[in-house]
Amino acid sequence: MNMNRLLSGLVAVVLLSVLIPICGVGADLSPAPIVVQRSPERGEELAIDGAIEMIFDRPMDRASVEAAFSLSPHVVGSFSWLF
Repeated sequence: MNMNRLLSGLVAVVLLSVLIPICGVGADLSPAPIVVQRSPERGEELAIDGAIEMIFDRPMDRASVEAAFSLSPHVVGSFSWLF
C-alpha cells in the first residue's frame, strides 16, 4: 500500500474522530420541550391536597419526565398522565 494513501487515510480518521463530537453529528438537535400550560400559575398558591398539572407542546417520555421532576422540599406524591 502506498505510504501517502495510508497517511491520508489516517489523517481522515483522526479528523473525523475530532470533528464529529464537536459538530454534534448524531446528536438530537431538536429544541427542548416547552410547558405550554401549568397549574397552579406562577405565584398562585396550591392547596395542601392540590395537584400540579403541566401540559407540554409535544408527547413526552413518561419515564424521563418523572425522573427529571423534583420538588423542594421533598413531597410524597404520584404521577398520572392524561392523553
